[in-house]
Amino acid sequence: MACVALSSLMRTIELDLLNPGRSAIVEDEEQVKYLYQSLGFFKEFLDKSKDNVAAKNLEPKIKGSVFQIEDRIEKKLETIYGETYSDPQRQKVQRRLSSTLKQAIRDTDDLKVEIRRILYSPVQDFPSADPQASCGGSSEHAAASDVMEGRGRKFKEIRDQLIRKGSSGREVISIVGMGGIGKTTLARRLYEDPLVLSHFDILGWTVVSQKHDVRRMLLDLINNEAAKIDEVTDSDLAEKLQKCLRGQRYLIVLDDIWSTSCWEGIQLCFPDDNCGSRILLTTRHKEVADSANDSGNRLHTLGFLNQEDSWNLFCKSFPGIQSFPFELKTIGRQVVDKCHGLPLAIVVVAGVLSKLSQTVEEWQVFENQTNSLVVTTDLSEQCSRILTLSYNYLPLHLKACFLYLSTVPQDKAIIVKRLVRLWIAEGFVELINSENLEEVAHGYLQDLVDRSLILINNRHFNGEIKTCRMHDMVHEFCVREAIKEKLLNVENEQHPYGELQQEGCRWLNFWPKKILRRDGLRDLDNIYVPRSILYWQHTSYASSEVIEPDDDLRRGLLLRVLEFSPPITSSSSLNYISLLRYLGICLGDSSLLRYLGVCLGDSSLPLGYLLHLLSRSQNLQTLIVSHKPSSINDGLSSCHYLSSEMWASQELSHVECSYLISLDPPNEVKEKLHTLYCGDDDHPEVGLNNILENLHHLNQLETLKITAAINQNICLRNPQAFPQNLKELTLFHTRLRWKHINIIGNMPSLQVLKLKREAVCGKTWEPSDGGFRQLKFLLIDYCDQFQYWEATPDHYPVLERLVMRNCRLKEIPNSFEDMITLCLIEISNCTTSLLNSAHQIQKAQQDLGNYQLVVRDVTPFSGIGLGLGLGMLVLSAPILVPALAMVALCQIM
Repeated sequence: MACVALSSLMRTIELDLLNPGRSAIVEDEEQVKYLYQSLGFFKEFLDKSKDNVAAKNLEPKIKGSVFQIEDRIEKKLETIYGETYSDPQRQKVQRRLSSTLKQAIRDTDDLKVEIRRILYSPVQDFPSADPQASCGGSSEHAAASDVMEGRGRKFKEIRDQLIRKGSSGREVISIVGMGGIGKTTLARRLYEDPLVLSHFDILGWTVVSQKHDVRRMLLDLINNEAAKIDEVTDSDLAEKLQKCLRGQRYLIVLDDIWSTSCWEGIQLCFPDDNCGSRILLTTRHKEVADSANDSGNRLHTLGFLNQEDSWNLFCKSFPGIQSFPFELKTIGRQVVDKCHGLPLAIVVVAGVLSKLSQTVEEWQVFENQTNSLVVTTDLSEQCSRILTLSYNYLPLHLKACFLYLSTVPQDKAIIVKRLVRLWIAEGFVELINSENLEEVAHGYLQDLVDRSLILINNRHFNGEIKTCRMHDMVHEFCVREAIKEKLLNVENEQHPYGELQQEGCRWLNFWPKKILRRDGLRDLDNIYVPRSILYWQHTSYASSEVIEPDDDLRRGLLLRVLEFSPPITSSSSLNYISLLRYLGICLGDSSLLRYLGVCLGDSSLPLGYLLHLLSRSQNLQTLIVSHKPSSINDGLSSCHYLSSEMWASQELSHVECSYLISLDPPNEVKEKLHTLYCGDDDHPEVGLNNILENLHHLNQLETLKITAAINQNICLRNPQAFPQNLKELTLFHTRLRWKHINIIGNMPSLQVLKLKREAVCGKTWEPSDGGFRQLKFLLIDYCDQFQYWEATPDHYPVLERLVMRNCRLKEIPNSFEDMITLCLIEISNCTTSLLNSAHQIQKAQQDLGNYQLVVRDVTPFSGIGLGLGLGMLVLSAPILVPALAMVALCQIM
């Protein structure tokens, strides 16, 4: 599809050629505007002619031509950004760019001639729908994860087996059925049921998937940073998990398990102490369930929905409609009948129709297109064809965003903030008036959710989606389409050992052998050399030899996205660093990077390579620098310092540096910086106090996280040190005084305040009048000295959520009984008197008729002392925490 090419080039033009700050490189701005308008014309044409055969035949030509235009423009831009020119030299470079733009205009004009020939053809069949108008969608849409039509009896039957008290031994219960039948939905509803939550001491969930990885499953269940150190073996992890579960009544869900060998490899981690523990499996294969169950009555096969349940499920995608007109109901039932009771297929077709206008004509066009579903009796093939229909009805900008999801490994939780930043870096998010790009991207995400192509995992406290996922069958379809369009190179059955596909790709989410050979890039057309590399270090061929590139490859990569996860094992560390050095050489003076995520450490990227990239990256929008110790003892000795070169890009919007990484503060205004995570390693050249004094340059900053060095004293000498537009502030180890927190409270836009790990010193907090006017979320964690809180509701007039962890505070002020905005108080590992005061506040509010306040005690059980941490699971539930803690953590994190 041409959607990726058009969106990508239009954003490149916006960022590099129409950007007021880059006007000096353009000789004739009217040229640029004309080219940009031509690309917009192509998008509009393709959006409105999805069913026109001639238009479909022309689309590959449009895609190839646009990719070639972008390739030529970006090569010129790389040359311009990479050198310093005198005026005569600059004029010469401008003329070369102008010549490239003129050729681009000639190419697009030729395409326009062919498009007009199609438009004026007497035989046309253009749909009347305007899919662009549906962008954004409704948050009330019933996604597939929220429906349980036709499963009520099965739900009660399995729940009874989970919580019955007659059997004290560990039991395994299996849910079996084909993909898309609703196994995970049913399991999740059981997992979150109040009776189940209250019955078990510990609940845990992990997704297994077809290519199971026992170590990854153990890490998911334990979810502790120390456990990720190379020196911690799989046996160590298994032992920790056993100790954690021993003597507890637990429920573990193993979702999407494919093989008996996987079950045999992990079942010994789940002890049977006659505590009434349960393991719930979901699988497509009955033999897997048979091997895990010693009783046939604990194997539950899900069948297809009947006609009435299918129709009810369909109707849930139209929450604002009580009943359909007769004609639409007739067409709708015909469409539903062709889904043959498969829930995934039903919610997908409903997602398409919910985005069309409620007219007989449009619904009839779609119903006619579903006739192909009755040609085959293969239900998997039918589901694939339904997904194809849904994909074809996506507007062009959503097609690009959807296809990009193919770069995420199957069954992996998708972090929304990362996804949104990647979409923006790739150029898929359209600039609409003056609206924030990230807000537009969140609208795209919601639209895909409304169409049941993405499922929500969990949300932030303010209701925004935090993580999401894709159904296996949707992900498989997405990957197939991306490969077919020469966009994605992925390890699969056709390329099991990491060979780069001969036709190339734009997105690479593993490191192939072929690209490391000197002839690798020359074998490919430039337009299909990877522009985005998202490397997940998990493949068996990671130890392949890396050959240093020759001079011809030094400018061979025009990368805009580079993200490298740190090595999982020490055996792959050498190759990891070699690959990064290879990229550092190939990138040369590249200034086209927009998204960079790397890891620093003894076995990761050298600091010099990172600073080199940053100093040359004029377009960098997102920088994420993590730190991975190479051993348990590798702690404060491996700190890193990022000097002022890191601020070269005027486009920086998000900078996230983990602890043990300090940075120079910006010495000039950074208008676009919205997120900053910074720390201090007590480096002699820079101190956190110096950083704080310079934050006033960041007047658009909205999210700030600060980590101080151990035993460093922080002082807020300037009350205006923090940016006044700041909405979210997190402090670690800063050891500020409460009077400093009161100064922070005067920030007019602050909505979220998180005080963690000795962020504050002092026994008593007396808030000042007039502060915290917009504060909605307050978290206080490990503030050991904090014992007395002298506050009233007037000090926090809009506070909604209060989280207290590991505190010695005696009690919450009883005046909070009158805080009508408060919705949640969460307590973890605090004094008994503090918990009692929270319940007293809740009771007082209930006596006044206010039942919205929820109080939750999420204090972890004693097993945490073994070194295991709290964690979030793939499906929005915390793992290995007390049962009643689950929903609370999902809501507030």
